[in-house]
Amino acid sequence: MVTITDKKVPKFLSDNVTIDYFEPNVYLAQDYYPFGMAMPGRSFKVKDYRYGFNGKENDNDVKGGGNQQDYGMRIYDPRLGRFLNVDPLRKNYPMLSSYQFASNTPIQAIDLDGAEAFFIHGTTSDSGRWTENDKAKQGVRNILKLTYNNYYNVGFNWKDPVHNDYGIRGEAAKQLASLLHLLDIVMVVMLLFGHLKSFIKVLA
Repeated sequence: MVTITDKKVPKFLSDNVTIDYFEPNVYLAQDYYPFGMAMPGRSFKVKDYRYGFNGKENDNDVKGGGNQQDYGMRIYDPRLGRFLNVDPLRKNYPMLSSYQFASNTPIQAIDLDGAEAFFIHGTTSDSGRWTENDKAKQGVRNILKLTYNNYYNVGFNWKDPVHNDYGIRGEAAKQLASLLHLLDIVMVVMLLFGHLKSFIKVLA
């Protein structure tokens, strides 16, 4: 893996005035084994660079440089090729270990940052607004491109008269919590998308 900066390094002709071409400014160069452990003696990096395999942030204070990484949802040890806590999507993959990385196929796959992204509709609509036409469906896909999520859930509905008081918003929050519990989603970080005003009201 090679990380370069936006800086261009000019290479001049023999007159030391005319620029012949530019070279990239290499910030990090590191070779890895398939599951992400750094190959010894095959690296060049600037001191205190925070990121490593798959572009994830290293947690060097615990096990030394590059031996533990934060994937957002879980902590990963590239020497073991295993996460240190259970996959929040484990029910979807009963054939795999709850601690596996990239379905044990790191050459052809990467692991997700987190669990499903949940889309929450506005006050006067329902969950169908995310799939009601091609434009809405494309909007969901465009939002997901901003994340590392391949899975999403657009099925959450909350009942809502237009006046939208605290009691109704509280009930909607309980319904969302019940859905997450039913799906057995246990996580530290969760992605929720929705219309700004109504979305905040449900979460308040």
